[in-house]
Amino acid sequence: MSRASRTVRSDLVGSVSGSAICSPDLLLRLTGRLVKGCRSPQTLAVEPDGSTVEVDGTFRLAGQELNMGIGYATAYRAGITPWEKAGREDQPTLIHLLEREEADRPDRVRRAIDLGCGRGENTKLLLDRGWDAMGVDNVRQAVDVAVRRNGLEDARFVIGDVRHLVHSGVGTGFDLFLDMGCFQSLDDVGRTLMAGGVTELAEPDATILIRTGGARAWPVRPKDAIRRDIQRAYRGWDVAAVTGVGAPTSSSPTRSSGGNRGEWFRLTRP
Repeated sequence: MSRASRTVRSDLVGSVSGSAICSPDLLLRLTGRLVKGCRSPQTLAVEPDGSTVEVDGTFRLAGQELNMGIGYATAYRAGITPWEKAGREDQPTLIHLLEREEADRPDRVRRAIDLGCGRGENTKLLLDRGWDAMGVDNVRQAVDVAVRRNGLEDARFVIGDVRHLVHSGVGTGFDLFLDMGCFQSLDDVGRTLMAGGVTELAEPDATILIRTGGARAWPVRPKDAIRRDIQRAYRGWDVAAVTGVGAPTSSSPTRSSGGNRGEWFRLTRP
């Protein structure tokens, strides 16, 4: 790599030792290219004239995930965020489920991570309820809004890839992982990678709450996510439906009306 090259890390935003650091959507604007065929470390070299992109390492960024990220970034800029409306419609269910997790951990600091946090509404909810919460998302403008709108410290958020959680800087030792549609937005490889990172960062008695999205809750049509898909990715975890098909009616919370409601799953380790 020439000394005149700039280094671009796809999982960070900022400036380190004079290198240019940016997110994937900014990289796309800088180079006009979709870079494929690499895995962590996510380091790309961009020549000063923008004419070449060299890959340091073998980081793989599948086209579907990159297109999904661009879809979300575009939707945020256009103010079209149906997944946020779907989440708000189903917030009473989330609160019901959080009450159970809090009752199970009454006398200790509870750590949580909001996977695919977007503009941070659920990250703030967790913080307001006493959780030591972090949010992670790969769309920078969404995270910027999360900090400004909710009055939160930027240290509460990481701009990173949920498929590479272990090296994203979110920390470790989490009691709760909240996934409001993030799992569903990934392909099978991405789901497995994220599940592996979650498992490595989880406390032994941790819980994962996964919400699958309704039919109109996405900027790009994702794959379906049903119980067996979650079981396939999260090996070693027990997967229980807590709403929707397969949920025991006696423990299912009352849900608000709305066309974008999905299903909820609760994962624990035996």
